[in-house]
Amino acid sequence: MKNLHIKILVYTSICLLIGCSSPEDLAIQAAKADVAKLLKDPDSAKFTDVFVVHLTEKGKYPAIIGVCGMVNGKNAFGAYAGASRFAASAFLRSNKEVTAMGEIESLMKGSTFQLVYWNRTCLKETNSGIK
Repeated sequence: MKNLHIKILVYTSICLLIGCSSPEDLAIQAAKADVAKLLKDPDSAKFTDVFVVHLTEKGKYPAIIGVCGMVNGKNAFGAYAGASRFAASAFLRSNKEVTAMGEIESLMKGSTFQLVYWNRTCLKETNSGIK
């Protein structure tokens, strides 16, 4: 039992030192960074109900992972404007290289967000759950 605790401690230490993020976590981090840049005050971004959808076969590279949810940020008056849906596609070239492109519903006109971004990125029969 003591050896098991030592192995867990060593593994955790290695993960902290070199990083052991899953592809989903990398996709979420990249998507949040890209979506936040679209706000008037990127540092004020608050994300909720974030979930991922594998748009390509899970575990294969290159991979595309959809990241969707709600984002709230401060407007020009310094007040939170209210949560709005966001959708982003994260492109993983390997388990460490990732870029993302996203959009926020409140920044788009008409039904473009629903048709072009939400329906294609976020709607799938199964997703990896809310994070």
